[in-house]
Amino acid sequence: MVRAGVGTVVSSQSAGALRATLGQTCDRLKSCTSPAADFRTVSGMAVLERIRPDHAPALLAFERENREYFAARVPDRGDAYFAEFDARHRELVEAQEAGELHFHVLVAEGGEVLGRINLVDVDAAAGTAELGYRLAEKATGRGLATRGCGRCAGWPWRSTGSAG
Repeated sequence: MVRAGVGTVVSSQSAGALRATLGQTCDRLKSCTSPAADFRTVSGMAVLERIRPDHAPALLAFERENREYFAARVPDRGDAYFAEFDARHRELVEAQEAGELHFHVLVAEGGEVLGRINLVDVDAAAGTAELGYRLAEKATGRGLATRGCGRCAGWPWRSTGSAG
């Protein structure tokens, strides 16, 4: 079982097949050095990339520009998140390099971040992971979250419920 987004529970194949797939996904994500996928957007191209140190400015701009939009759907990150963003971003990149989590951004042409998709609490033995995502308000309705989450999780999935 995978938890995705806000209150959405996502399920996949049988437990055995899911454990095998999740293990392969973890191996693929750990060794990934190039974009995971290209997605066509209405106005051009978006690329799914693992977070890197150089994503920090565009990711911070994404979070600031969409703060009100996100806060209407999930608890606000608070002012400290933005004040300490650079240090936190460095810590997340380091944790990702250590294989502890897998964070991705959807990057449009020109470097603008349209969304972020995260896999955390990955337990390949149990076949579980926590999948979360945020998509810019202007990027919704294009299937970017659906395709990006599916690509990050590495297996076909379907929603089994949502809090909205």
